[in-house]
Amino acid sequence: MSLIFLDTPQIGLLEEKRRTDYARYRSFCNAWKQRGCTLVFTWTQAGELTRYADAPRREGRSEVLADLAPIRTDFDPMHGESIGPRILMHREIMRALAERGLITAAVIGADRLAEWTDMLPGRLTVGHTDFLRMLMENEDYRRLESQMYDAARFAAAAMKSEGQSRRNVRVQDVPGTPVPPEIASRHRAEIENALRRLREESGLGNLPPMTEEMLSTVRAFSLGFADRAAKVGPREALLEQLPVARQTDAERLKLTTDELVRSWFFEFQIRFVVGKLLGAPEHQQDTFARALEFSDCPGSWLQWELELCVRRGTTEPRPSHQHDAERLAYLPYVDLLFTDRQMAQFVEQVRNDQSTPKGIRAAPPPVAISNSLTALERALGF
Repeated sequence: MSLIFLDTPQIGLLEEKRRTDYARYRSFCNAWKQRGCTLVFTWTQAGELTRYADAPRREGRSEVLADLAPIRTDFDPMHGESIGPRILMHREIMRALAERGLITAAVIGADRLAEWTDMLPGRLTVGHTDFLRMLMENEDYRRLESQMYDAARFAAAAMKSEGQSRRNVRVQDVPGTPVPPEIASRHRAEIENALRRLREESGLGNLPPMTEEMLSTVRAFSLGFADRAAKVGPREALLEQLPVARQTDAERLKLTTDELVRSWFFEFQIRFVVGKLLGAPEHQQDTFARALEFSDCPGSWLQWELELCVRRGTTEPRPSHQHDAERLAYLPYVDLLFTDRQMAQFVEQVRNDQSTPKGIRAAPPPVAISNSLTALERALGF
């Protein structure tokens, strides 16, 4: 059974053929079934399809999904709310911990372990695809996805601005002297203005809903860093704010700022997983954090690297770049994944680096083709 991850434009292409050349479309679907293909369809891609304003075309895309079923997904709609991992990185962390024997079926149960370490736990038959149709026509869901897209657009604009001015330096080269009071005051004002803008954009519905608790957390973190930088300097403040259990201070000084953020973020996610899902007390969470490398989660590692590639190698970052990176995180877990030429080139750059995890180098490279049914059939071997 081959797991095939089509790009969103190809689902649109099939919808068009279904309307305009049904015989050709039906021939494609028959070949798809005969070769035992299973469609991979993620929450991110569902969100992309909801953004189409043309309701009949959205309905047509839902029909395409039904025609290509069975489907493997990164969410399991048949089991409602789940207490298990919700995102790929958390499932990869679970799998890595299981491979090291740090969590076992004897402790959490065989069924739960199998579900929590499955990268694509949802399985939809033709009958279940009505759920996807209802999801993509639900106004609340469509509104949320529109806000998520606006958030991605907001991030892309920030990435473009940052890419023009930001240098990725080593932590040891970050200034070590305290920030002068007048500059520290300006930084605090900029933080407050940015938070005010986020609150306003969220209230207007231009960004996803942000709770006061969330904004308060971001404010405390940002102002805490600014205050410490004014007292001990940006470098020491950075090391204080982004602790990494598996590395000494001397090792962290040799990292770039990107690498430090990545190490801290990954350990933060490990602590969340073992704390929230496994109930590990705080004093045990460092043990779990020290046990894993980010490369143990190849899909999440690739997504992070591709986002860096976009930031460094694209003059016009777009919201779709974020969606593409999220989809390409599934590259190690499918048999064939389609993407656009630019992202395929970025993946090739990453695959050629010796530091790239084996799980990425061993995975079939993504395929970029022209958006025609002939090209799609040729790539699939039909």
